[in-house]
Amino acid sequence: NDTEAAEIYARSYATLFRSLITPPGVELLKRGLRLLTWIAFVPGIDQIKGAAYDAFAPRRHTVSAWLGMGTCGVDFGAGLGADETPQTVLPADSGARRAMRWARGGLATLVVAFFLSATFTQVLVENAWVRRRIKVQQPEWGRDTVRLGRWFRGWSMFAPDAPKRDGCLVMDVTLADGRRIDPQTMKEPVFAPCDVRRFSFDQFWGSYSMRIAMRRNEVYRKEFAEWLRRPGPRLGLTKDDRVKAFEVYYIGDKSPTPGSGEVPVEDERILVMKWPSKKGW
Repeated sequence: NDTEAAEIYARSYATLFRSLITPPGVELLKRGLRLLTWIAFVPGIDQIKGAAYDAFAPRRHTVSAWLGMGTCGVDFGAGLGADETPQTVLPADSGARRAMRWARGGLATLVVAFFLSATFTQVLVENAWVRRRIKVQQPEWGRDTVRLGRWFRGWSMFAPDAPKRDGCLVMDVTLADGRRIDPQTMKEPVFAPCDVRRFSFDQFWGSYSMRIAMRRNEVYRKEFAEWLRRPGPRLGLTKDDRVKAFEVYYIGDKSPTPGSGEVPVEDERILVMKWPSKKGW
């Protein structure tokens, strides 16, 4: 059956490559080569590798004998003891079945390659280190695919070029009773860089605050404005607090060097949204 055939195919493949590229007794070389095995499964290389093995398989006993190994594939039942059973020899697949397997594998590879290509274009335009050195215009299909799946690839947290900027939202909300407050602190708005002594929110609100200010996320601001206006608990607001008007700003800043004792310096101020307005937010 197909499952048994695939298992024998995979084991034969593994045995062949282990014998050819990992000489016995060279443990360090074996470990180093194992780190590179992923290359054999890169789309394109994987198909070439499979075609090469298919060409080799009918001649495997000749090649094995030439290398001084056992002549695999010849006389499976010869020399077996009473408690041993011969290896099953499976019939060859029909041409239609092989074509179907190639078509299925090829389609899967193309789909994976498409999404890898889309995220690669995102790395070129989003990663700061790359963007400073390579000027690339991201294709529209790549941008739309990344936005659909939310597959942004800044990788800043893990890069040698760690982020040196920060930012937060400052909300200037006017309530029906005349009070002007920032619902994040329930105090008067302070138009200054983020300060852990003034703000207290978790990672998710911090990430949302930075991302809602990005131009590419402008389409989500209408829902944010509706949530802020809608009666009910919102940040520090209660269900009885009625919002009469608001302006939401993003305050960006340059972070000080760790351990320097300096304070963040504001370098950006963006009006994210206001209400009432012609846009409705």
